[in-house]
Amino acid sequence: MMTSDVHSQMFVLARNMPEVTARIVQAALVLIVLILFLGVVILILRRKSLQKDEESAKIVYSLHDLRQMLQRNEITQEEFEKLKDIVSTQTRKTGPVGRPPS
Repeated sequence: MMTSDVHSQMFVLARNMPEVTARIVQAALVLIVLILFLGVVILILRRKSLQKDEESAKIVYSLHDLRQMLQRNEITQEEFEKLKDIVSTQTRKTGPVGRPPS
């Protein structure tokens, strides 16, 4: 009697195997899609964060600011000359107050 119960349970499992396999494959596909989606979301958020960091790292000084820094001895004359050249170049490229030249 015990043997027939085991055989019948094995038969039921064997008959349901395609259904179980299909559910496992379905669950695996859902997990893969979810992981890919989260990866894309993380990538987008990371890029936005890095762009904000780059923008905040760009410190814009005017010639007036540089002259004041020189007067307060915060920078040397050599640093002033280098920074003045950089500011002048940026101003020629973008125009005054960060606007592109028209």
